[in-house]
Amino acid sequence: MTAAGASRRIRIAAEDAVLDLELPVVQLAGRVIEDGGTVPVVEALVCATSIGADPPGIRPNDRSDHFGQFKLAGLEPGEVVLSVYKRGYELFRERMDYSSPVTDMTIKLRPGSGVAVKAHVASTGAALRELDVSEHIDGSGLGIVLSMQLDENGVGSLPKGLAGSTLQISGAGRQIVVREWDGYMEIGRASCRERV
Repeated sequence: MTAAGASRRIRIAAEDAVLDLELPVVQLAGRVIEDGGTVPVVEALVCATSIGADPPGIRPNDRSDHFGQFKLAGLEPGEVVLSVYKRGYELFRERMDYSSPVTDMTIKLRPGSGVAVKAHVASTGAALRELDVSEHIDGSGLGIVLSMQLDENGVGSLPKGLAGSTLQISGAGRQIVVREWDGYMEIGRASCRERV
């Protein structure tokens, strides 16, 4: 269910059928740029999580285009956590009270390398090449979801801004849950340290 005025009705008619579709209109849009300049950040993941939604609703998300622009639809009024991330930058995180469309938001990402994570298969020692990381926010469902690419030694980078979150980390058919990650601690068989 969408908020009043938050959708557009489209009618498709054929000889023997009529189909009405409710399409949500853009409710949160803007640009992602580098902090201290106007250079657009391309392919930044932008997602919004409604806090306290019962039951948890959809989690609007988008990736910024070659102009750094993004568009989110399907937001319900209420408290929202907006998360923006691209590898090589710090995680942007903002809690906001969403009540009406915002179409000119500017988000500035600061360069940052995050926390180095090394992962391997415990039984063989083989380095993993990818981890899937899902954040869970305040019992309100999913926050940001990342596919973390690892190098040939199984080393990748996890945003330090996820500290304090509950993370579900999957790789090589295994899954672990880390509650209130402190940004430094060892994660299961994966060791973490701050990247210099």
